[in-house]
Amino acid sequence: MGGDSRVEWIEGHGVKTIYGPLPALKWDEQRQQNVFFNYMVMKYFTEYPVLECDKEVAAFDNVMFGDGSPLPREQVLDCQRIMAEEMVEFKWERGDVILIDNVAVQHSKNPCFSPRRILASLVVATHLLK
Repeated sequence: MGGDSRVEWIEGHGVKTIYGPLPALKWDEQRQQNVFFNYMVMKYFTEYPVLECDKEVAAFDNVMFGDGSPLPREQVLDCQRIMAEEMVEFKWERGDVILIDNVAVQHSKNPCFSPRRILASLVVATHLLK
């Protein structure tokens, strides 16, 4: 892990990984531009119901400012709205393969109720964790 990252063991819950503080925008040498590289939208729990069994996990599974203060709700909602507007969906067919550069674009998946098999290979962009 790069930068000021550390790992803590949480009794009964496993491991808590703390990265940072890290800036929301990172300079990508390969693209020669800033990229939005963080989990603030995905990990912002105030807009999503937290299952009873996940409440203790939710208390430490979040993104915040470097001083520990919470992110402003309206700004996170603005980011969620922009991401929804920019989202591209694919109509999958049997045998389809997609390659995604997670530095250039973020990925996600919508709920799916039909049987499926997902094979994934993830590579960490360690140069952005520094």
